[in-house]
Amino acid sequence: MDELWRAVSGGKKGLDHEWINPAAEAEGAVAGMGCRRLLVCVAERDPMRERGAAYYEMVKRSGWKGEAELVETEGESHIFHLEKPEEHPKVQELTNKLVSFFSKPL
Repeated sequence: MDELWRAVSGGKKGLDHEWINPAAEAEGAVAGMGCRRLLVCVAERDPMRERGAAYYEMVKRSGWKGEAELVETEGESHIFHLEKPEEHPKVQELTNKLVSFFSKPL
């Protein structure tokens, strides 16, 4: 992951830069987020899973007044939803979660 990210960022940003690690932001900055709801989606075998989960936990600790939800897809890796989505039952489950989240009234 480190080599890929360095290539994407032109070698200028490490894995702890806020562009790839949202938990790198100060908790105080997160507490001031302007949105009311946050959905963090991770996959069990995703190399970025721990970062996503850590971000979710940081948001909850930050004092942010919104509603945060963590969705974890068990047994799957980073881009499982892009690989033959029509053949993958867990893609439909994730899609349903997304639709439910975005359909909630503000």
